[in-house]
Amino acid sequence: MSSRSLFDNPTVPRLLTVLEEVRSGNLLIPDFQRPFEWDDDRRLLLLDSVSKGMPIGSFLVWRTRKSELKSYKSIGPFKLDKEPVEGEVRSYLLDGHQRLTTLFSALTETTTISPENNAVRWPVYYDLSANRNEQAFTFRRGRAAPKPTWVPLSVLLAPRELYAFQKGLMDKGLFREAERAEALANAFKDYQIPIIPLVTDDLDVVTDSFVRVNNQGKPMQETHMIRALSYSSMDIREKLNQIRQRLAPLGWSELEDQVFVNTLKARWELDIYKAGPRELNDHLSRSDKNFIFDELEANTRQAVQFLATCGVGGPRSLPYAYQLVAIIEALRRITRHLSPSQKEALRIWFWATTYTGYFTGITSNRIRDSIDDLFHILTDNLSPLPVDLSRQVQPLENFNFNSTRSKAFALLLVNQIKEKGFRERTARILGITGSSAVERLFPEEASEDPANRVVALSDELGRLRKVVTQNKPLSESNSALLSRYSVPTDSAPLFRVRDPQYILEERRLMLSALEARFIKDLGLDPYF
Repeated sequence: MSSRSLFDNPTVPRLLTVLEEVRSGNLLIPDFQRPFEWDDDRRLLLLDSVSKGMPIGSFLVWRTRKSELKSYKSIGPFKLDKEPVEGEVRSYLLDGHQRLTTLFSALTETTTISPENNAVRWPVYYDLSANRNEQAFTFRRGRAAPKPTWVPLSVLLAPRELYAFQKGLMDKGLFREAERAEALANAFKDYQIPIIPLVTDDLDVVTDSFVRVNNQGKPMQETHMIRALSYSSMDIREKLNQIRQRLAPLGWSELEDQVFVNTLKARWELDIYKAGPRELNDHLSRSDKNFIFDELEANTRQAVQFLATCGVGGPRSLPYAYQLVAIIEALRRITRHLSPSQKEALRIWFWATTYTGYFTGITSNRIRDSIDDLFHILTDNLSPLPVDLSRQVQPLENFNFNSTRSKAFALLLVNQIKEKGFRERTARILGITGSSAVERLFPEEASEDPANRVVALSDELGRLRKVVTQNKPLSESNSALLSRYSVPTDSAPLFRVRDPQYILEERRLMLSALEARFIKDLGLDPYF
């Protein structure tokens, strides 16, 4: 690679030139940037802007010989095989990843598509027969063949392919469309994009620029920001991915980065909402990072093992992420495994804060206070019910898994399964898949009716539905099946009536009484 580059000075090159820099390996995308995530509408709008000569903003590029950052090996659905020679000057794109990926992927021939990167729809077409005010950029629908007037954007910058496409149009007498294809190709060929170079070998200046630029517009995940700020010494997302991988056997491989970030903020008593990536990175930079993340993993493991005893088998069934943050931080402060009495206090605290919606709309000060309160509850033998906790619990009128009250109901159903193996497997499925694990007992009846909801393994669900609709006496095994999933066995005679509403009413009464007793045992007041 030459020591002189397109990216040495501010310039306004043509789009074709910029794309060639990517293809040749001269322009790299550091992987501390968030992955490509633009939806169809944003991609089509960008392409439409380019076709009409509208500005789409500049690209910020950093040139360096000293730093070799880990970079993406693909862009969109395409593998990038070429890399710069070690020790040569490298150019890194610091702002413009989403835009560049959209343009490169749409305008590149599809013969090099990477099969593991097929979540986003490609290729993009332009309907040459569209009227002026119609959306001309589009995608192929299903397996339907594109219309003859749909030109794939991948041929626009490839002269031979474009000529062949135009010739095909003219052979069909579509001369106007052939001319439009030529005009569209010229619009993309002649489009210019400002390149702003960042001239420095100071990685701190570079990552600071990256953070400032990307704090504008759509917010990035904090882990991407922290990763950029700490890139010279630590890859925080890789650390968190390693923790998740080791938590996978427990069902927590999908735990979000933000839970870990907030837990680290709590560790250093930073404001959960207001403290930015730089403040957290300052603490990390002054710490033994291996110790910090080993400690985070150990305390998270202990926390999710406790939650499993409450039927929470994964992040999808966790009522509040801040409950987990509070538990992890409290365990860190205690520094030892919990005694049976401490586990019981923590169990009551978890269920009480769940049933009362304690963490709904909670402020950062209250989050900090709740962590302090939980620590003192576990170490000073205090009441497990926070002082400011509302004691009254309303009945569940309508089931909606997105509500915490419904999650509490689903978790209670899981905990009614007496057989440990069935209970743990069911809790794991609920924690991993969330709402899809809470099925209707009678598929034709209302989904919002709590009495019509069961949390059951798929093979068990089929048997359960068959038993409640069969017209014959219950066997011992079928009776056990009904009890396992909180269907009253004394309503068995009603099965012969074949009216689900009778059965649901019996189950509604049973579940209401069950929940009321459970809530009272927590020291709360069931208002039903």
